[in-house]
Amino acid sequence: MAKKTAISSDVKKLSVLLDEAIDLIARNPSKAYTLGKQALDLSSYLLQQHLTPTIRFKVQKERISALLVIVQREFTKGDTVTARTNIENITSEAHQLGDNEVLGKCYMLWGSIVLQQGKQDESLLYQEKAKKYFVDAGRKDAEAQAAYNLALIYYRRGDIALAFETYTHVQNIAREFKYHHLEISANNGIGILYEQLNEYDKAIAQYQRGIDLARTYG
Repeated sequence: MAKKTAISSDVKKLSVLLDEAIDLIARNPSKAYTLGKQALDLSSYLLQQHLTPTIRFKVQKERISALLVIVQREFTKGDTVTARTNIENITSEAHQLGDNEVLGKCYMLWGSIVLQQGKQDESLLYQEKAKKYFVDAGRKDAEAQAAYNLALIYYRRGDIALAFETYTHVQNIAREFKYHHLEISANNGIGILYEQLNEYDKAIAQYQRGIDLARTYG
């Protein structure tokens, strides 16, 4: 009984570590990395224990999430070679697990890594895969983020029409589900596109909408 209680406590601790790590990725990547390593060690320990199938699946998902935090740190430090090697291995593990949300996260990060390496076509492929997995998982927020990443690539490739269409898709999801940070990003993206077309009044309207949202929601 005591062993079972300890495992339950460790599973909860694992979730807390990952929540903190993911929350800190942008603001304090070094701390996020440390927490990610702790989560990885704890998940590895738990997977050696006798777990119910449901708990084992949860821990396996969180193990992959911990690995993604670690790769994210490698990526932000500019070590895209190591990050790419590791994300390939993690994605293979994610396919064995078969969870759509986890696969979406893997492909989205993989797409970001190869984009940093200047491989737009490859990045486009992975972001499209990520978006599909997020749609299948019912994760509207992540779907919108993957779509935003796609819009950035379309813009870089000079496909203004497709970039408009995709940014608008992000806007629609963001407004419906109140993902204010994504709506702000989409507004700014569309503003840049209007500038490219010398439609400055429309560009200013998009930027102003983003400013208003930022002031309202922080």
